[in-house]
Amino acid sequence: MIHALLDSFFGNAPEPFCLIRFDGNSKGKTKKHAIVEVNSSFTTLFNLQKEMVLGKRLDDFLCQKNPNDDLWEQFFDDSLAKQYYFEKKKSDLLPEITLLLWVFPLDPGFFGCIIRDITNEVHLENEFEAFLEISVDMFCMADPDGFFLKVNKRFEEVLGYSVDELENINFYTLIHEDDKEATLNAMKKLKKHKGIFQFINRFRCTDGSYKYLEWRAVPQGNFFYSSARDVTDMIKKEEMLRTAAIIDPLTGLYNRNFFYSRVFEEIAKANSANVPLSMIAIDIDHFKYVNDIWGHPVGDEILERTARLLKSTLRQSDIISRVGGEEFVVLLPNTIIDEAMIAAQRMFDILNNTPHPRVGKVTASFGVAERHKSEDFNQWYKRTDDAMYIAKEHGRNTIVSAGETMKSSTEPIYLEWNNEWNCGDLTIDGQHRELLEIGNKLVFLTVSGAAPQQISEQIDRLLMFVANHFSSEELIIEKLNYPDFEEHQRIHQELLIRTSEISSEYLHEEGQSPISMAFIINDLIMGHLINEDRKFFSYIPKSAD
Repeated sequence: MIHALLDSFFGNAPEPFCLIRFDGNSKGKTKKHAIVEVNSSFTTLFNLQKEMVLGKRLDDFLCQKNPNDDLWEQFFDDSLAKQYYFEKKKSDLLPEITLLLWVFPLDPGFFGCIIRDITNEVHLENEFEAFLEISVDMFCMADPDGFFLKVNKRFEEVLGYSVDELENINFYTLIHEDDKEATLNAMKKLKKHKGIFQFINRFRCTDGSYKYLEWRAVPQGNFFYSSARDVTDMIKKEEMLRTAAIIDPLTGLYNRNFFYSRVFEEIAKANSANVPLSMIAIDIDHFKYVNDIWGHPVGDEILERTARLLKSTLRQSDIISRVGGEEFVVLLPNTIIDEAMIAAQRMFDILNNTPHPRVGKVTASFGVAERHKSEDFNQWYKRTDDAMYIAKEHGRNTIVSAGETMKSSTEPIYLEWNNEWNCGDLTIDGQHRELLEIGNKLVFLTVSGAAPQQISEQIDRLLMFVANHFSSEELIIEKLNYPDFEEHQRIHQELLIRTSEISSEYLHEEGQSPISMAFIINDLIMGHLINEDRKFFSYIPKSAD
């Protein structure tokens, strides 16, 4: 029964079979072989009757001229040694057909041979090779284990490896570590006979850099056919756009848009986890004077440097943003007010202890507030901002906690213009305002620890302006027939002498206090304006409404 089934299987198998006797004891120099049995698929393949096949050599059906028998001897010897043997044979008699022979030993002196028509596979392979040559995209064939079997020249152009280097290499060895898990998942999808589209990972180049490749792959039998394109430039441009949307280009900190989007996330997290959340508002003191005295390029340098110093004191979880010209805000997750005050103190200390090489000490005013439970953002931000403004109103360069009341122990060292000081004459009022501004800039230079040369230049500017202002003011009030004109003129002369003497002492004596200079300016300039100049205000004609 079994023999009958075997005979039936042999005779009706869809692939050609034949049984070959190999005569190793034949006379002569060559050893002979002959076909002793074939199945119907064999005769169909070669379009011959069985009687025309038996007793013939196998190569009689493959080529017009018999090859050297020694080649067949080696062929069969190899099959004996390896227990099987594969070899492609392209038939001369059947030029359009490519055959794959699988020869294997049976009983001594007998071999079995299975012949397979692989014409279509070879044709597809040739087409694939031709496609690889002309494809403008990266194109490859790989197996399920991740080995490149075929790649085209475009791989070499993009990654730098030669085709020979890439073929038979496992591509997982070239994938960025952070992308390996996603790539494994994509391969699992392919193994389930599902295609992947627009999948992006990073491949290492020969110079060690990585390029982003976008893949499209489809399974085909036991292989995967994949195309890829280099999308590195596109990814980098997208990253630049995303970065530009949330990063302040000058300081490298997060910008106002990011702050407003992130703060609500942090509030939600704090509510969900029932943890504290604090905020610090920061404003650089008298930043306008930096721009006025040194110019905007130095002002930009101060902003960048201040941002870097502030950030260096913070935790990785803290979020610092630039929300205005010289204004910054810090979010401190899971932080109570006492801890937030410590964080503010660290920032305060680094600014005070790290003077700028040109400008000197650049300080800031700090407002600190912990968010109350159920408090909305606007209320919380206002409390923080109000605390910062209290710090500015009480001398600047200080830290104020929200709700804290402060009493100033000294008069402010910077003066703000009071509309009651307007006399009604546009020239005098404009000069008084400018005089106040020059004096405040001088205070800023002395407080910040600027170079003596810079302070000296500002003092010269002050003295020159005061002299010109006094001269201009005297011409105006003389025309008004101000009765105390000569006395006012005498006070001007004394004031110029005193201002020049005190300024010289400040520049040439060590240990002078910046606060002392501030009081000198307040007394000599603003004191004169309030106490003496107001005496002639009533003589100036009132402008018509």
